[in-house]
Amino acid sequence: MVLVVMEEFTAGEQPVDETGVEADVARLFRGNTRRIRLFRAVEARIRAFGPVGMQVTKSQVSFGTLRKFAWVWMPLPGSRKRPADSLVLTFGLGRRIGDPRVVEAVEPRPGRWTHHVILQEETDLDGSVTDWLREAFEASGKPADRRGS
Repeated sequence: MVLVVMEEFTAGEQPVDETGVEADVARLFRGNTRRIRLFRAVEARIRAFGPVGMQVTKSQVSFGTLRKFAWVWMPLPGSRKRPADSLVLTFGLGRRIGDPRVVEAVEPRPGRWTHHVILQEETDLDGSVTDWLREAFEASGKPADRRGS
């Protein structure tokens, strides 16, 4: 079974079916309030950039405009690089980031880099991480880009 919730709204607006989305997020993060709080901090930063869609599935939450640009998911239990109660923030950029907080960076196709950052505290979402997310958002093919403006 795959749970899919798509919503789109601008920063400051509330989702139409907040109860359903809240339940899906709580189910995904297994009711872990620390993880949910961390996820909400990521979500708030991303939504501040502008209109964005959010999809909740059985294993992750993704954010996108015309293309998905960021994902939040729980690490596998027992992973040494990914502590318990942490979240993994994944985002795509057209360049590789050389920062120690990036635990893994892969180039699935030429010129497209996928980065994984471990989040344990809200303070992990500092200016650099927010800037990387903004860069991923800007490169995601917003509708304005399609019109050539």
